[in-house]
Amino acid sequence: MLNSIFNGINFCVFCALLVYVFKRYIVDLLRREIVTDRLMRDTFKVRLVKLQQQEEHLDVASVHQENIYVDLLEKVSRWQSAVELEKMAQNKQQQVLIEAMHVRYEKMVQHQQYVKTCALVIPVALQGARKELRDYFQEPSHGKKYIQALMSAIQRVYRET
Repeated sequence: MLNSIFNGINFCVFCALLVYVFKRYIVDLLRREIVTDRLMRDTFKVRLVKLQQQEEHLDVASVHQENIYVDLLEKVSRWQSAVELEKMAQNKQQQVLIEAMHVRYEKMVQHQQYVKTCALVIPVALQGARKELRDYFQEPSHGKKYIQALMSAIQRVYRET
């Protein structure tokens, strides 16, 4: 029984010692841990809110950038169409100029051929005409008829005016 009492007293002293050590060292540690955990939890909540706001901001920015991208693609497409139309217009204008130059060249070649032909044919024709006129007007009756026809044509013109 005495042994039981000492066992009880030892148990009470041991419990008191445990309570003292628990209150003296462990409670402060637990309180610090709890405060630290609460601070960390609050910090994480604040960070979470900031991250959610950043995510929303990035989503809005992403949508805005996507809209800008689509607008730029449309503008590039319109620009390419305009450039293609301009190239087609320039090509058409170049074709018209080439055709005009070709026509002008053909006319120039024809004119040169005409001038060469005239240079060759006219002297021969004039010589032939002179010979025929000499032969024709050697008869005096032909000369008289020609002068009478010329005079009547002059009189007609004079009467009409």
